[in-house]
This record gives sequence, structure tokens and C-alpha cells, in this order.
Amino acid sequence: MADYSAPGEKYVLTGSRRNVECNRNRYQPYSLWSNESNQCQFIKSPCSDEGQIIYRSDSTTDDASCRCDYRRGFDFVIQPKHKCYCKPFKEDCSCYIHNCDNGLYLDSGYNCTHIGTPASYFCSQIAHNGLQLVNQNSTDNYHALDVYYADSHSIPSAIVVMVMVVLVIVGTEKVKDDLVSKQTYNNYTKFTQAKGKDNAKLNRNYLNPGEDYMRLNSSDCDTEKVVVAIDLGTTFSGYAFSSKTSFNEDPLEIEFKKYWESGSGGLISFKTPTSVLLRSDGECLSLGYDAENEYSDRLLDSDDSDCLFFHRFKMNLYNVEDITDKWKIGDINKESMTALHVFSSALAKLKEYAEIHIKKRHPKIAQDAIHWVITVPAIWRDKAKDFMRKSAEKAGIKRHKLLMALEPESVSIYFQYMYKYRKQKIPELSDYDILNCKYLVIDVGGGTVEITTHQAINGILTELCKPSGSNWGSTMIDQKFIKFIENIVGEDFFESFIKQHTTSYFDLLRKLEYLKREIYSDSLKAKTHINFKYPQTLETFYKTKSGKNIAEAITNSPYSHLVFAKTERLQISKTIIQEMFEHVIEKVITNINSVLIDPQSNGVNTFLVVGGFALSPIFKTEMSKAFPNVNIIIPDDADMVVAKGAVLFGHGPNFIVLYDDDGCKLLCEASVKLPTTSTRGKRCIAVDFEFGNTEFKVTAFEKETNKLCEVTCALR
Repeated sequence: MADYSAPGEKYVLTGSRRNVECNRNRYQPYSLWSNESNQCQFIKSPCSDEGQIIYRSDSTTDDASCRCDYRRGFDFVIQPKHKCYCKPFKEDCSCYIHNCDNGLYLDSGYNCTHIGTPASYFCSQIAHNGLQLVNQNSTDNYHALDVYYADSHSIPSAIVVMVMVVLVIVGTEKVKDDLVSKQTYNNYTKFTQAKGKDNAKLNRNYLNPGEDYMRLNSSDCDTEKVVVAIDLGTTFSGYAFSSKTSFNEDPLEIEFKKYWESGSGGLISFKTPTSVLLRSDGECLSLGYDAENEYSDRLLDSDDSDCLFFHRFKMNLYNVEDITDKWKIGDINKESMTALHVFSSALAKLKEYAEIHIKKRHPKIAQDAIHWVITVPAIWRDKAKDFMRKSAEKAGIKRHKLLMALEPESVSIYFQYMYKYRKQKIPELSDYDILNCKYLVIDVGGGTVEITTHQAINGILTELCKPSGSNWGSTMIDQKFIKFIENIVGEDFFESFIKQHTTSYFDLLRKLEYLKREIYSDSLKAKTHINFKYPQTLETFYKTKSGKNIAEAITNSPYSHLVFAKTERLQISKTIIQEMFEHVIEKVITNINSVLIDPQSNGVNTFLVVGGFALSPIFKTEMSKAFPNVNIIIPDDADMVVAKGAVLFGHGPNFIVLYDDDGCKLLCEASVKLPTTSTRGKRCIAVDFEFGNTEFKVTAFEKETNKLCEVTCALR
């Protein structure tokens, strides 16, 4: 027996047979006998050839339509039937670079025109950074370009624009025509949301992310490019990269430095410590393990007077609110230097390592063909994120070659690709359709923990609630362990030990890192004590200072019956170790439960867990106990997932991310400086607001002369 599936439908069996709409990536243009297939027959065109983007792909009975991305200078090789888009199944949709004369740009109608001049032919505009207004009847994009008239008599030097971000309404209800009201005053303009839902959603389109920034650079049209992601973490930092060719052949063929060697302590990792050694004049000497080892050598040789050593400095951005270019942070000896220089020095060294690696793998790649992505926590304030961009630019990364990636989004993007191309490598993914579900993204790093709820439906990602979290990373275990040592030998003594035997201190931290990663909860059950080997110099230095040995110090400490000293080893009661771990893990579990209580998280039964602490067996065991009915996915490369996901983000994965936000808020005050002129009277200034791609951007130009104006934004 067989009957028809109507156009745009396929049949499914749910007790009885019924028809449902095709998946988003397929279409069915004609009726189909049910005994022929239960799948829609045609895969939609991806519009992924050079210069192409999707124009429309919302039909279940027709193929997607493509257009050439005029923002990057692309035009149709052969004019399609419709001037604005073409049907790849019926037409040649190839694109080419349409070079315009100096002073002109390619408009949405694919004609060269002056900036500020209306398009020669009305095609719906592609918003900068992919921002779109979406409703039932329209797929037109939204881009705020507003014009202001400044009187040269009354405002001789500058106009000030107060910016209230207008979040885009996305939903099932039609967007009202009068979405935004604009109130104009003498010196500034305020933007407020006038109509629409109170809970607005910001729509960010990840089709070709980053290439919007680079649209005016001819080198970006080269067939080959390399995307590099730098993940500057609290405890460890690293990089990952892949070429465009590799991405097209296998998106997950991502390279990174696999062996950073500590030189002592026997620790080998995919990342290197977030440590940087600088001269007092600002010269960067070394990074990571190299910085730790070089600083230790200089201490032994008494050659450290001209050096500053900064260690685990990233958390300053989380703890400090007043972040400025002149803000200073202290090194291990409380000597200060501007944070901007410290951060930029670390990024510059990572950039240098990455470029050397890339040159070995791609010797012919041009410097201008390298694109950079810097990862930032989503829970950071805007000022902190902007500070990271400034640091990257100071490190030598050109602004138009730089993207900022939110860490939770990078995680989601990575797992979407893993499910599609490598799900056999993560058994938990094989039995679960991560492309059509709700899940928690949990990033448990060294400094911060971030938790948020994402939903995926046929490749569309929605952030259902704002990221939550705090400074509950694994460094809290380090702090508790150091406090434990201080309770035995004394706080003042241990501070002196760090200054005079820094090499041994680093060795102790590396052994502690090894303990966090290798200790098993099951092994704790079988043992009453855990062995921890401490540096011999700790014993020697303590005896020199106090005349006692470590065993005697333990006897006089609060741990006299819980800790024993045995030949450079501390035998520590398992209850002490468990308390150190449980204190941190309980905070994570409590926050996860608070996120799950949110109605938006209803139905979540999968956790995607990444970050260095996720690799701790104790963490894995305690999470399984707390959430026995949840599918907890922790990949073997959990500490590299953010960097790898950021590489995929930089290449331009076909994802759309939707955000919830509570109405409008003041983001920044933007000051637009007028170009000097002898002209009297009113002058026309166009101010361009760009939303999306992690950041908010304001540019301005004078319409009469097309001269760009200097714009400064003070983030709130």
C-alpha cells in the first residue's frame, strides 16, 4: 500500500503514518509516493562558493536562493533572472570581484556609487555583521545608518551621540513598522525601543563571520587564508589554526601545538602557562613555561632586578571594574606595569608562536592572509572585552583582521561540527541528535566557570538564557592548597619561599596541576591518604629559617592527625583533598541547578562540558553523581575545544545565533569629532551603527566630502 506525500512534506510513522514538513536543509518540489522514500528528495544549495551567501532558504518546496556579497565587492558573473538573487538549481550563480574606482563602493544593487548615495536598484540590504530583522512576511536586513546635521556655528568641534542599543525583535509576530523612535536634541540623539516585545532578541548571522570587517581589502579575496584562534586563559593559554583549504576538505582538521614542555615537574600539555616575563622597559623576554624557567634561572643568578614576572593575570579583567588604558597590575613581586602592555605582550608572543607554526605548515602563505580570532568569556563586562581587542591590536593584529569570539558560542559551534563529522569519536554523541535539542554549555576553566543554555534546531542556535557563572575555576583549588601549606609553615614564610625559591614554587604548582588531572575518586575510596611530593628546597629553607623540619611544623599545625611527612612527601588525609575539590565542584553544581530551574532550560538532558578542570576524574565522577540522568559529554580535548571552536567561527560556519535580552540598555556614549573646515552653516554627518559579531561598532563620515570622522566610544 502506498499514498502520496504532498510537495514540501515527507512521511513519518508515529503509531500511524503522517506527513511532516521537510528539514530545513532539504526540499521536495513534487508529490512523492510513500513507498518511494520517506525523505525529501533534494538537498538545498548551501550558497558556499566564493563570494556567495544565502538570500532565502525558508521554503520546503523550492531550493534556496543565493546572492553575491556586495559588501565584500562580489557581483554576479552572469546576471540572473532576478537582479538581486539567483536560483543555483536553474542558473549560474558564480560571483566575481567587481572593482570600483577610488571613492566609490559597490551598493546592494551591484553598482559602483558614492558613500551615502541611495542604491541604484533596490535589493534588500545585507546588514553589517549579518544583523537582520526577521518577521513572517520579510527577510529584509536591518542596519542603522542615521544622518545628523551639525551647525558649524553652534557646535564647532564635535557632536556627541548617546547610544541606546535597539535590539532586534525576532519572533512569530510581525515586527511593527514603527520599531524605533528617535528623539533629537541639540547635541545628542537617544535611541530607544518604542514598540515590540519587552524581551527582545538579537539575531546574529554566522554566515561568513569576520569577512564583513574585511570587505574593503582585496587580499581577503584570495583563495587561500588561514584562521588562527588565540585562547588566553587564566592558568593556561594556547592557539589553534587551519587553512581555508583544510576547512573546506575537513573542517575539524585543526592544528595546534601538541607539546608544551614544562622542563621540570614532568608536565606536558596542549597549552602553556599564562605567564610572561618582561624587562622594566617593557621588552617581552618570554612566555609560558619558558618565562617561568627563565625567571627562575635569573633568580638563581641574581639577574632579576630588571625583570617583571606576571603570572595568572587574566582574572584582573574579571575582578576590576574601572578598566582603562592606564590601569596597572602588579607582578609576582608587586611591581606594576600597565595591564594593556602585559596583555598585549602575552598575545604578541602567542601570535609569534602561531606564525612560526603556520610558516612551517604553509610556507607560501602571505602575512595578510592570516585572520585572527581572540576568545573572551561571555560573562565579562563589555569594557573587559573591548580591552582584549585593544590588547590584540597593540600586539600587532590589524583591526580588520581581528574577530572576538564568545567562548560558549565557540563550544557550541565545535560540537555541532563534531556531531556532523566526528560523532563516532565521542560515543555520547552517536546516540543523541545534538542538532535538534536543548543543552547546557558548561565551561569549567582555571579562572571562571560559565554556564548557559543553548538550543539547536537544524543548525540554528539559540541562547535561551544569559550566561551565568563566576570565579569558581580550578585555581580555587590551588588557592586552598596554598592556604593548606601556609597553615603548616606560616604565611610569611611561604611568601619568602616563593620569592627566593620561585623555581620550586612553580614545580609545586605543576605537581598540583598533575594531581588535579590524575587523581581518581575511586582511588580515594581505597586509600586513607594521598601522597604529594613537595620540593626539597621547601624542607631546607624551612629548617634554615625556623630550625625545625616539616614534620615538626605539621605537629604544631591544625593537621597534626591528618597529615604526615615522609621523605619529601606529604601524606595528606583524603578528607582534606576531597574538601578542596568539593568546595569548587559544589559551587558549579549549585549554579547548574539554578540554570536548570529556569523555564527556558526545561527539557535539557545533555551537558556539553569543556575546560581544563573538566578533565579531572573527580570532577567527572561528582558530576555523574549529581546528574545521573543527564548525558554528560566531555571530550578528551576538553581544554582545546574553545580554541578549535573559535577557528571554526573564524572560517564562517553556517550558524545563526539568537539572543534574549531584557529590553534596551545604554551601551556607550559615542563622541563624533567633526573634520575641520572653513565652510559655514550646517554640515551633514552620517553615523553608522553596526551590531553583531560579539561587538558593537560606530563609524561616521561627512556626506558632502565623504571624509571619515574620528569616533570614540565610552562603554558603560
